Amino acid sequence: MTAEAQADRVAAQASIPSWTLDGRQLGDLELILSGAFAPLRGFMTAADVESVEMARTLADGTPWPIAVTLELPADAIAADASQLVLADPEGTPLAVLTITERSAVLDRGAIQSETTGLIRLAGPVTANRVPEHGSFRRLMISPEQARAQLGDGPVLGFATRAPLGGRQIGQLRHLAEQLRARLLVLPLVAGTAEVVRQPEALIRAVLAATASLPQGTLVVPVPLAPERTGPTGRVPEPARVDRVPEPGRADRVPEPARADRVPEPARADRVPEPARADRVPGPGPLCREPRTLTSARRASSLRRRSWLLLTVRHT
Repeated sequence: MTAEAQADRVAAQASIPSWTLDGRQLGDLELILSGAFAPLRGFMTAADVESVEMARTLADGTPWPIAVTLELPADAIAADASQLVLADPEGTPLAVLTITERSAVLDRGAIQSETTGLIRLAGPVTANRVPEHGSFRRLMISPEQARAQLGDGPVLGFATRAPLGGRQIGQLRHLAEQLRARLLVLPLVAGTAEVVRQPEALIRAVLAATASLPQGTLVVPVPLAPERTGPTGRVPEPARVDRVPEPGRADRVPEPARADRVPEPARADRVPEPARADRVPGPGPLCREPRTLTSARRASSLRRRSWLLLTVRHT
């Protein structure tokens, strides 16, 4: 596309409402545009979301693990809008969403169906430009570029949100050698990283670890966010009909008293333990044996030990 055509497209989109994506939404959009989320060409419809939550497949039966959705406040876009410009945090228009479906997001934690004030938009997206937000953009290559660099042989992929430790490095080297495969390490940089917290620090740590990994190891950061939880959870646990909710404190039934229980006697009714005649109190501080006697006993004990040692040796 020429610069003039690009300028005309931007001018035509000036009248379209815009939405600034958060970190999770920006990562999802980038994975859609790059082809990493193929066969998805946009954000999922309600039918696809329901199928993923129930069977981990799209509505057409294609295996798929997570719901990729776009949710925003209901008042952020007019009810009759048919398109939405998707911008990065710097305001750059990255793509245009053609809205084919919109639905209210329900609070799944509520007893009754309640809305959360959010709407879910679905439809295909058309790219305006390649995303450039974030660090280490040179490493974020497309799936086609990664396939070209890795070649046609076997590939061992490893995704991580934490730096690689010595044990993981050893395991990866061993598996790559056994499989005779190229190693592909995928630092997941959307959201908060583990241990180092910042995605940039995670990438630096993984790059430093490649010195101990097999030659030709490829590092490709992937903007995949952690699983979503809460009322808009991506992969919620299916409801189970055999679960009985625990009653609250106000409606708990007290345990009935049992007639066969004999109350423990009070302390006053307890019979004191009889004194034992065979117990001899130890000598008090004034009744200690003389030091000379104690020394003699120690000498006698040493002689017995020496005799026992000699006996064992002779035997």
